[in-house]
Amino acid sequence: MWKTLNYEVIGKSHIKAKKVCQDKTFTYKDNNVIVSALADGAGSYEYSDIGAIIACKSICKYIGDNFDELINISNANEVITKIVNHVVADIENKADEMKCDKDKLSSTLLCVAIKNDDVIVFHVGDGLIAGLKNGELKTLTMPDNGEFANATYFITSPRAFEKARLLKGKTLGFEGFALMSDGSSASLYNKKLQKPAHAIAKLIVGLQYTFSNAYLETVKYLMDYEIHERTTDDCSIALIANNNLSVEEFNMLNKKEKCKLFDVKLNAKDSTLNERFNILKYTSQTKDLMDISKYIGLSKRKTLYRLKSLAKLGMIERNKDEFTSSII
Repeated sequence: MWKTLNYEVIGKSHIKAKKVCQDKTFTYKDNNVIVSALADGAGSYEYSDIGAIIACKSICKYIGDNFDELINISNANEVITKIVNHVVADIENKADEMKCDKDKLSSTLLCVAIKNDDVIVFHVGDGLIAGLKNGELKTLTMPDNGEFANATYFITSPRAFEKARLLKGKTLGFEGFALMSDGSSASLYNKKLQKPAHAIAKLIVGLQYTFSNAYLETVKYLMDYEIHERTTDDCSIALIANNNLSVEEFNMLNKKEKCKLFDVKLNAKDSTLNERFNILKYTSQTKDLMDISKYIGLSKRKTLYRLKSLAKLGMIERNKDEFTSSII
């Protein structure tokens, strides 16, 4: 099971110029598919923020609805053509509605789509897509700035078909993925070593074992008070993390990590931590409250309290009095 977290913060230069944030992110989930996209609107165009969110929504919906077809097409250029044509058509429709040229809605476009064990990666322009595989950070797609450092390619560019990068493969071994705009990658990518910063790995692992809503505060702090302060540009990030937790992985966590995983005090008893993990294992197949109560040897009231805590953390799904683990 995969979960996502997106965040955008306006750059200091846009605040000073009284402009809106031109970085946009979007996530689409349907039919066993999860798709996250990030777009950085072209700073010189007044409607690029509108174009950026249209591009994000368009590619997410298109790949989400056509994943099986796209993953089975062996010719990468054919897949790129289909994606670019669809996104540009949506942008052109909006441009017609606004009575402006489509170039005024220009943006870069980054996307990662996952279904079962398959993954599709798409990227036009600057920014960066990284993956964490078997604990090792990998650069999947690098920024494309053309001939000049402050220039790039956009999804609406005539050369988008030529400059787009497409990767298809398996998710086996991947703990997660990170999509970054150029504002964020300026701090989160080591150009000298040509490697993503270790902070990316920490963000992906943090999301793996933390409920998304709670972890958002951690990401917001990093983006607002660290990344944002090192650039004048808008900054955005989209994270995708695999939160399947095996018995082996749980046993490898130290006491502090287990406490953080279950959002309990650091002096919690080992029996408390193991009890919660055992509940997750037991509910890997749907169980009702009575079954779980008997399994852990507690009253229904105390059992329900523990189940509610796990549900709040996003680890268990509840349907009336039935419970299913979402991470084991």
